[in-house]
Amino acid sequence: MKKAASAFLRMEICHADITRMIRWMRNPDVTKYLNEAPDAAQSLEQLVRSVPEPMYQ
Repeated sequence: MKKAASAFLRMEICHADITRMIRWMRNPDVTKYLNEAPDAAQSLEQLVRSVPEPMYQ
């Protein structure tokens, strides 16, 4: 029997989504449980400054 194709639906990412992620990544109560670089919030800020929003996808 043939398997059905998988479909992954993702919402578009906008500036407000990244801003929310930056605030979240600055919260030490959140980041102590993540396996992320300590400068993840700064990397996201640099992304927002250097990449046009339509290219966030």
